[in-house]
Amino acid sequence: MRRDGRALRARPGEWLNQPTRYEFQWQRRSGRRWINIRGATRARYVPTKRDAGRRLRITVLAANPDGTTAATSAAVSARANR
Repeated sequence: MRRDGRALRARPGEWLNQPTRYEFQWQRRSGRRWINIRGATRARYVPTKRDAGRRLRITVLAANPDGTTAATSAAVSARANR
């Protein structure tokens, strides 16, 4: 799926054990690695020129008093908006 310069949005999804908080981290594919995009820690992300033609994904962390776990989305290709 290619996104044409529009904001990407993520939802926390459905989790067991009633998480009390969620954290988001968008990532960009760089070579063979996924790197965190600095400052991209909200559910909404607008791709930049640096993202053009690259794959993006988001990792969502869900936490409660028992601990923290994470889930990662499928990757999408992005076109820059700015």
